[in-house]
Amino acid sequence: MHEAYGPDWVAEARSVLHDKPPERWDTSDLLMLIYKRYFRSFREIGHEGRSRASLLKEVRTKWAHQADLTAAETRRALEDTIHLLRAVGADEEADRLEPQVLELMKAELTGSGSGVGRSLALEPLELRRDILDAVEDAVEPHRSNPALKGITIHLHSPDEPTKLLFESAIEGHERPFGDAVRRQLANAGLRDADRLRIRTRFHEAAWPYGADPYAVELHRRAEAATATLAVVHGKAEQEWYLLKSDGPMPIGRTSQVADRRGRIVRYNRVVFDHYEGLPDDLQRINRTVSRAHATITFDERSGEFVVRDDNSTAGTSVVRESFPVPIPVKRRPVTLESGDLIYLGNACLRFNKRESAPGRPGAGSGGQ
Repeated sequence: MHEAYGPDWVAEARSVLHDKPPERWDTSDLLMLIYKRYFRSFREIGHEGRSRASLLKEVRTKWAHQADLTAAETRRALEDTIHLLRAVGADEEADRLEPQVLELMKAELTGSGSGVGRSLALEPLELRRDILDAVEDAVEPHRSNPALKGITIHLHSPDEPTKLLFESAIEGHERPFGDAVRRQLANAGLRDADRLRIRTRFHEAAWPYGADPYAVELHRRAEAATATLAVVHGKAEQEWYLLKSDGPMPIGRTSQVADRRGRIVRYNRVVFDHYEGLPDDLQRINRTVSRAHATITFDERSGEFVVRDDNSTAGTSVVRESFPVPIPVKRRPVTLESGDLIYLGNACLRFNKRESAPGRPGAGSGGQ
């Protein structure tokens, strides 16, 4: 209140509490003050925090009328209090309440009728360690596998106490859980552990992972996809090129593209010869290819190669046997199908999903 209203905060507070003097304020008055002047004093924690203040008022009223409070209600009231204390920088007071919340959480779990709850009657730190060990065990057979790209930890939380315990185990520590997983796996000898994507997923209903309350799922990179580009019209440096999913395939008229200051800004991998010295018919075709014409990349989500136009002068289009008209590439990338003809102005490439060029066995060094 002092931070929000300055030296006049007492007068402002008394206006809310019907001019009641500070020496007579009790817990109920303080909660009313928080609730009535919430957005000026607690604006950083938004509407959710105001709801917490309202819930605390209800608990205070219930307690004042000597009604019984369940362990869950008491625990939620303490959590709301901790949230508000931290919002005003009273971390020391909030820290003193944390052990009480954990004790109440354990009491809820021990008395729960859920089989999962009974099996998880642990300290959050112990549960966190168990999950980290389960991740390490799951990854052990794949320590030298460079295709491992991520891990999802599935958590069975059929009731609120179980979910709260999992959240406390995963989120209630200074070190983020993902960082803890990566560090543990790095210490266990996993290569590139720092690049892993770590996710957690809660399951409230269906649980397909057996009797254990948590499960570890490993995600691997798809095997490298390959395709070929064969020159149909025009004259390029090679007759065919090998496409790989691990990098883009820029296409243009020159091997290097420089900006106005002479700095190289692009290297083309499919290069149509500069048209001087070519027969007239090939010169006419190659003139329609821009220096930076188009690029073919691999879309990991769809598992397909796509072609995009790079603001070329003559445009890019895809001719497909099953489609009656050419498919323009100007506005958005086009997913390629085997047998597609890619027109770069008047030059043309044929795309095929295979690793070797037609009629050119063993010539694999050309486009790599």
